Amino acid sequence: MTNQGYPHPGQPGGFPGSPPPGEAARRPAVLELAAGAWATVAVLYWLLAVAASEGTLVASLIFGVVIAGILVFGCWKVRSGSNGWRVFFTIISGCYAILVPFGLLDPEWGIGLKAFSVLVGVLGITGIVCSWLPASNRYFHDAAEHRRAVKAQQFAEFVRNNPPP
Repeated sequence: MTNQGYPHPGQPGGFPGSPPPGEAARRPAVLELAAGAWATVAVLYWLLAVAASEGTLVASLIFGVVIAGILVFGCWKVRSGSNGWRVFFTIISGCYAILVPFGLLDPEWGIGLKAFSVLVGVLGITGIVCSWLPASNRYFHDAAEHRRAVKAQQFAEFVRNNPPP
């Protein structure tokens, strides 16, 4: 059984073929924009944790660094073609964007916190849109095909170098 993709590459308007096994997929600029938007959100979360510390600077700083570190790691994985991290960021950003209007209605929030909330929401939506554009979808597909081809090649070399007794 062959993995031909849908629509078939031979059809008009079909996907271009996957890169050869020795060549990795090229990352599109829109995916760089998505990862950059989500990395900026990570830094903003860290700054918010530091700014929101009311007497517990050390705990807020550690929490902010841990969360920002996880998000930056996820951005690095998105750039390398990890579809699971793309879905994770899409869900988190979508939930945050849905909740932004409720925060704007809160009379206790100051203008600074409301502006911060809108900025994070806009960056999250930018990341969602850019990571699901056709160029990004092709990149994730090609990156997965490349990883499968590399693993198959490694397995073939292992079997060739370690024949059964």
